[in-house]
Amino acid sequence: MVVRILKNHRGSTLILVIVVFALLIIFATAALALASNSQINSVTDYQSQQAYFTARSSVLAAVDYFKNHPELNIEDYVGTPGSSEVVDGMGKYQVTVKKVDDKHFEISSLADFGGKNRTVRAIVERKSAGFPFGQNLVTATKFNAKASSLSGGAEIHGNVMINDTIALPEGVQIFGDLYIDGPVSISGGPIVKSENGKGGNIYSTGDITLNRVSVTVDGNLYCTGSLYGDGGKIDAKGSESLLMIGKNIGGVGFTIATPKNIVALGNADFRNSTIRTKSNCIYLGGTKKVYQNDNSYNYVSILTTADPSAKSFKMPDMTYADSIEQLKNLVDYAVYKSYVDSWRGNMINIDGGWKNTYTLSQSGTITNVSNFNQTLIVDTSSGNINLYVNNASLNNHVFSQFHTKVIGPNQLIIHLAEDVTNFDYSSFTSLGITGSQTEITSTTVPQVCIVAPYPKNNITLSGSAKTAAYIIMPYGNLSIGGGSIFVGNAIVGSSQLVAGAKLYYKPPKYPEIPGISKIEVSGGGSGGASGGIDLKGVYTNK
Repeated sequence: MVVRILKNHRGSTLILVIVVFALLIIFATAALALASNSQINSVTDYQSQQAYFTARSSVLAAVDYFKNHPELNIEDYVGTPGSSEVVDGMGKYQVTVKKVDDKHFEISSLADFGGKNRTVRAIVERKSAGFPFGQNLVTATKFNAKASSLSGGAEIHGNVMINDTIALPEGVQIFGDLYIDGPVSISGGPIVKSENGKGGNIYSTGDITLNRVSVTVDGNLYCTGSLYGDGGKIDAKGSESLLMIGKNIGGVGFTIATPKNIVALGNADFRNSTIRTKSNCIYLGGTKKVYQNDNSYNYVSILTTADPSAKSFKMPDMTYADSIEQLKNLVDYAVYKSYVDSWRGNMINIDGGWKNTYTLSQSGTITNVSNFNQTLIVDTSSGNINLYVNNASLNNHVFSQFHTKVIGPNQLIIHLAEDVTNFDYSSFTSLGITGSQTEITSTTVPQVCIVAPYPKNNITLSGSAKTAAYIIMPYGNLSIGGGSIFVGNAIVGSSQLVAGAKLYYKPPKYPEIPGISKIEVSGGGSGGASGGIDLKGVYTNK
């Protein structure tokens, strides 16, 4: 009986062991399968993550690139994929720019890693373009010499940017830099001078023609076009002096006097010319014809290979033209009109009675003026004052016979109606005396902004009118008469400066005006067509 019980126990134990082993095999197989699947999933997740981070890094790198290079126009890259490159020997990336609307762009990158790919997209908003350097007078649209001119005796304290042809007559004095994106004909003896240690240079991307005249430059003359003119004379006094990149350089009876190098990258032909330099005449390319009659050609040496000192000559990028073109879309008329209509219905009658002053502290349209030759005080203590000027206002002599003084921390904004073809304030009139000043001088800080957004708008400073203002007039003409003083900054379609006119540059501080694109002006360096971008968001596919 005992033996039979023991045998039964042995049989049950054996069955139990077999069952346990079977279960172990099943569990082990399942565990191995799960581990295998987990490893596969881990590898897949790793590959997907690497593709994602690669794409994201590519997108953010592209965003940073545009943000750090505001001179680039992001729209130029639309529809042009970047080249595929290998990142750290692993995944590949490709960056593409897509235009969403006029303000927004999508920067996307498709990255591949181990057969897994992810796409990351970033939405950026283009900021309005800044103007590349501090300038006094900006000619905003294409024009010819008849449309814009500087008369002899005009005096400009600040930089001048010209976007096309211009004639420079005798007696013009520019205390700053002259930038010309087009040909220039010099028929007089203009002087480009430095002031407070800055400026005094001429930069030209077009041809320079000297009509038997002398050009005096405190700084350097840079010309990427051709430089020629029989009997012409250049007196450049800068530390670098003269850089000529154009195809043809020279003329009969040409005279160049510089303390430093003369660098010519094109064909040089100076017949019966006099060249005086204490350094070198460096020819880096092209052919040269040198005539030495009666020792009229004086030089230290002529080098046909690059001199190390020539590396300091660098033509700045003339990127401002693209920024200027954006002025054509400066005004959103619907938004701007809604803004003006909100307060212009408030009719203002200026009547100082027996007083010599009239204080104005509200926005609106000036409809009548009862007394002339008095001082109009604009009090901006409560905020900007907006004044709407139409032809009816002008018929009542608004600003034409007033000394307008701005007090308070804010600005006076003068809006010209579409029918104002000539906003003219005449002799002995001041617009923009600020603070405790009794007259406008070169030190006046403008607190007036004149907005003239319509194609027919024009502004005239007659006689000896004095103005301290920022002018936004992308289409119209600015005429500044002899004896007039203009302090501030002007963005205009064209301009005329009569002999005796004086301009003093002040860095603009434009007020916020709905419907007017934000204008940003940098203090120096190259500018941008894009004006930079702002990152609005990053997202990816699953």
